[in-house]
Amino acid sequence: MTDKELYKNTIKTNSVFGGIKIFQLIIVLARTKIVALILGPNGMGIQSLLVSSLSTLNQFTSFGIFQSSVRDISQNKNTENSQTVINVLNTLVLIVGVFGFIVCLFFSGLLSNLVFGNSDFRICFIVIYCAIFFESLSNGNIADLQ
Repeated sequence: MTDKELYKNTIKTNSVFGGIKIFQLIIVLARTKIVALILGPNGMGIQSLLVSSLSTLNQFTSFGIFQSSVRDISQNKNTENSQTVINVLNTLVLIVGVFGFIVCLFFSGLLSNLVFGNSDFRICFIVIYCAIFFESLSNGNIADLQ
């Protein structure tokens, strides 16, 4: 592959990822506006606390696997270990997702007390943290694509 083709391929790939990020941004803005209209200011505050807690716990339970997996996959791209690295990543994605959900399940009462000062939102934490499992699956696929 010549340098020109390599640069063209790199620009094309970055354009696809950039387009996806713009599309995700538009969806987040629309979703936030709809939630704000339906729930009002108090609902937005609760939603913000739940989302930030979800993000923090997801960062805590992922152990940086997704960031380091991109490097490992790219280093083994053209070797016989390539498929092995991807299979290990997929296994780790499942383990991280289940671990995150279990942590949320056991500590939902404590998290509700820490964030809101009472245990009224315990069930909300359990339900919303199901998203950790699906976010882990998504992060694994994104790491593989990158």
